[in-house]
Amino acid sequence: MPVLRSVVEMLGGALRVGSGADELDVTVTDVRLHGRGEPLPDVPETILLCVDGLVFEPGERPVAAALVVRDQDVPEGVAREASRWVPPVLVLCGSTPWQHALQMLTAAVRSAPGGATGATGDLFALADTLAAVLGGAVVIENVTRQVLAYSSHADQPIDEVRRAEILGRRVPHQELADEKYARVYRSTEVLHLPADADSGPRVVVAVRSGSQVLGSIWAIEETPVDAAGEKALLSGSRLAALHLLQLRDGAELERRTRAELLWELFEGRTLPSVVAPRLGLSTGSSVTLLGVRLCRRAGRENGDARADAGAVGDLARVLASSVESAVVVLEERDTVYLVVSAPDTSRGWLRRLGEEIVGRSRSALRTDVGVAVGATVEGLGELGRTRTDVELVLRVVAAGATALVEDVRAQMALLQLTTVVDADERMRLPAVADLVNSNESAIPYAQTLLTYLDTGGDIIRAAAGLHVHENTLRYRLRRLQERFGIDLDDPDTRLVAWLQLRTAIARPTAQ
Repeated sequence: MPVLRSVVEMLGGALRVGSGADELDVTVTDVRLHGRGEPLPDVPETILLCVDGLVFEPGERPVAAALVVRDQDVPEGVAREASRWVPPVLVLCGSTPWQHALQMLTAAVRSAPGGATGATGDLFALADTLAAVLGGAVVIENVTRQVLAYSSHADQPIDEVRRAEILGRRVPHQELADEKYARVYRSTEVLHLPADADSGPRVVVAVRSGSQVLGSIWAIEETPVDAAGEKALLSGSRLAALHLLQLRDGAELERRTRAELLWELFEGRTLPSVVAPRLGLSTGSSVTLLGVRLCRRAGRENGDARADAGAVGDLARVLASSVESAVVVLEERDTVYLVVSAPDTSRGWLRRLGEEIVGRSRSALRTDVGVAVGATVEGLGELGRTRTDVELVLRVVAAGATALVEDVRAQMALLQLTTVVDADERMRLPAVADLVNSNESAIPYAQTLLTYLDTGGDIIRAAAGLHVHENTLRYRLRRLQERFGIDLDDPDTRLVAWLQLRTAIARPTAQ
């Protein structure tokens, strides 16, 4: 159950303690109005809004968690006469209408620690509370810019960006958004952002757990937010952090369960009909598997710590939310798998989805990823086969790019041949092996031969590719044949030599 002290702290400068500052550790479950002539209240866990002031007769001692009055209704010397009022007396600052105060305090009771509603409900209540205090519409987002909760005060206007956030449940693309979010996530204080080409003025604070950024709270700044409002927003961010951690922990448990089910499906250890209901998919529906490989951090040197795959997975799931259904599963090798079930989804749409995952991962998470889009298959039973294709595409696709399986068939075939050549020495020519392992650096024989074979034996193009004169290239080829005994006049030798060289010194890998 929430306590009165947490409610008062949450409302910051909107409410001050008139008397009974040491009596705030009482349970609060309700808020109601009380006027002149009504029976003496006996509601020990209720905050009473005294709309006509403290009108109780001498000797009457109302039983309540607290009594709330306006500034102008505070009797002279209320702090000195605290013994007369058994409950604490709280004072509304300014000229807040009673209905507004009722709504604000009710939302605060619901969203305070120990409130009765669930985590998501608490966030909506918290958004309503902060909107009442700040005087502007509020949204609460996670770190992937997914809108988790928003205020619902009918008297607070919203702009088009705010409307798009509510309808789409995520922040719409804006030219200046990345710069704004980077600034917010760097700061530990409340920021006031002026109006720009995308939106009106905002007041915003990051939601943190220690040094980890979990999300942010944004409010439209209809009127300037003062120090008391900033205090309330900072207090709200600490409460939001508790809710976001709770949501994240629940999501992590669900993610692990789905991951195990999907791996069983990938490896053929279970029947699609058994797994499908748990994954929210139809057994016989068309599905497409996307693979997202985390690469290096954008703007950092290779070898730095990689970003959390969970954040990329959450982002991918949000971006795919417009389709019929989607499942994200994480695994330990910095790869996120996204199963999309959407019979009418075109390959063009899937390519655009991959490109959006790439772009938003870089801008929102500062992480480079490569995206592989597998073939669309009929039924969950085909996911194991398409996963093999996706793994091959992920080895080919560069960081910051998206590739459909049909885009890179040739590279995939070469990778498969690479596996065969590496595994069986009968597939390799000893002379080419000697060439590759040669320590002589004066003449790059292996690269010379590979470039020559890549151009189909075209001396002019090969010389240009190596940046040497044509006669120099001819000399190298003669010396190569003399020293290593490779017969370049034999087409079969040329083919096997080219394949061996491609797999040995120019093996395609993800960048």
